[in-house]
Amino acid sequence: MDDRPLLQRQKAFTLIELMISILVLLVLVAVAVPSFTDLLARNRLSGQANELLSVIQLARSEAIKQNQTIRLCKANSELSDCSAASGAWAGWLLTDTNSPVIVIRAGRFDGRLIISADFTELRFSGQGLIRSQNNQPLNSSFELCADGPDF
Repeated sequence: MDDRPLLQRQKAFTLIELMISILVLLVLVAVAVPSFTDLLARNRLSGQANELLSVIQLARSEAIKQNQTIRLCKANSELSDCSAASGAWAGWLLTDTNSPVIVIRAGRFDGRLIISADFTELRFSGQGLIRSQNNQPLNSSFELCADGPDF
């Protein structure tokens, strides 16, 4: 009788199998990364559009709740006062028109997006109606654009 142990087969990857597996993984990553970057950019743009919509809805609900005119305006760079300058909206302020010093809420938009409009403020009456600076019905829109190659 032979007392030598039987040779058992090793249960592992060979070097070639491991290299091929890594190569397949790298090809999959190379294909997936650009799609994932586009997905992130679209989600960022969608998030900013939703934030803008929620700010407008907040302004309207505050006007109805307080039964007075509430102003949503383009903010200056310090978010301390409304800005009449033309150009993109970097931030916004929600103020009471009776006392423009009182800021109800303020916020900034993502710097990688360009948010523009042909007006610098919206006014919501106590009935929730939207008006322009001269208290006329407003018929305009915001425009959201991606800025830069990472978008």
